Amino acid sequence: MSTSETAAKPAGTGNWTDRSPRAFGSLTPEEYIAQRINPIRAWYDRRASEAKRNHQWMRACTVVGGALVPVLTNVDGSWAKTLTTGISLLVLVLLSLESVFHYREQWKNYRSTEQTLEKEYFNFVAAEGAYRTLDAKKAFLEFVDRVEGAIASENSSTLNVMTTVNEQKTDKPPQVSQGDVSVTGGVGTTVVMAASAPQAEEPAPAPTPAVTPAATPELPKPETPDK
Repeated sequence: MSTSETAAKPAGTGNWTDRSPRAFGSLTPEEYIAQRINPIRAWYDRRASEAKRNHQWMRACTVVGGALVPVLTNVDGSWAKTLTTGISLLVLVLLSLESVFHYREQWKNYRSTEQTLEKEYFNFVAAEGAYRTLDAKKAFLEFVDRVEGAIASENSSTLNVMTTVNEQKTDKPPQVSQGDVSVTGGVGTTVVMAASAPQAEEPAPAPTPAVTPAATPELPKPETPDK
């Protein structure tokens, strides 16, 4: 079952067809709070706690593993090399899983929605906030509209996080710096070696033109007097 379908269905209920038919407009505020608000708040609270726990455990393991790897590389022995490889692989797997499940974003969305529903509940029963100037019937309709809007907003936000982020990562071309090494991501990510740009060859010096020595003019030979 998808996150959206599960979030839209209050905990403790069966299929949608298991609900008994009701007359139009027959739902009272007490029934709505008992059948809708309380179960969905409990569901959000449970899922927020699970996502928070998973996110914090994965981040803690990633940080600890990333700190151990450079230490173990300075230790001699085959066991140290094997342990370093295993920890590096674990860190890489945890980072990859976090980018798939998005526990941090789920935690934020679920907890924020749960707190919003709690706020709306107390504002409604205390006739405060948006319900202060409304009569009982209009206040109840406004209450239902705001609650269902918060749930729908969470469904859309969670689905966007679970799908759009992965699509952007898939469509985004790899970026490689122009230097010798480019490191992407955090601890345990892959180090990409970039090919250095070919260096331009220095132009060969222009040949020096040969200098032809100037011809020495012949001096006229002195005439020998006749004897």
